[in-house]
Amino acid sequence: LLAGWLWYVITLVPVIGLFQVGGQAMADRYTYVPLIGVFVMLAYGAPSALKSLKPPLKYAPAAIAAMVILPLAVLTYKQASIWRDSETLFRHAIKFSKSNYTAENNLGVALFEHGKIDEAIQHFKTAIALKPNYVDAHVSLAAALMNKGKVDLAIPHLEIAIKLNSNDTDVLNNYGAALAMQGKIEEALSYFKAAVKADPENPDARENLKRAEQLLKKRQPKNTHQKKKPKLKVRSLLWV
Repeated sequence: LLAGWLWYVITLVPVIGLFQVGGQAMADRYTYVPLIGVFVMLAYGAPSALKSLKPPLKYAPAAIAAMVILPLAVLTYKQASIWRDSETLFRHAIKFSKSNYTAENNLGVALFEHGKIDEAIQHFKTAIALKPNYVDAHVSLAAALMNKGKVDLAIPHLEIAIKLNSNDTDVLNNYGAALAMQGKIEEALSYFKAAVKADPENPDARENLKRAEQLLKKRQPKNTHQKKKPKLKVRSLLWV
């Protein structure tokens, strides 16, 4: 019993909120490991407790367990359906937690990945309305707009994101990609370099930097006025 209790307490303390872990206020997953201690106590203590019981009370715990397990199984099935995919999960989160800008952004990402671009854009806009300085939502909205070819509408959101977080490699890369799509390769090059400097392992930024440098080398003096739209990689819609 003592071992089970110590297991429960020791594994629960790091995740009860004394130290913030992640952006969430609470999460079911933090109880998984601590509950092992509770089950150890039950498994160890139950046989001793049942020895003192006489029929029909001796069979009462089994009946009670069956009555508890059945509704829990139904609830588990229902809860699992919510976690069927990202779209169902975040729709549920929005339904039961109003003004949830994180869920709005993440639902937008899920919709975008399923090709529902217009609906995704609306959720990104909602996330920004709820939290105007939400960098991830600005980046996500810009990426969705760029996907639809609306680069001019995307750039203001990337500029806001840069002001809020000038060292974010994805923001810098996406802004460079937007500039390149407008034919501003020289300007884009500086942002690709900054993105690679911020994260040398960012594959999209490195690839875009390489392509931009190649485009500049291929340009002849007589063709410098031409603004060819290169095929560049916009780095991800951002989950939180």
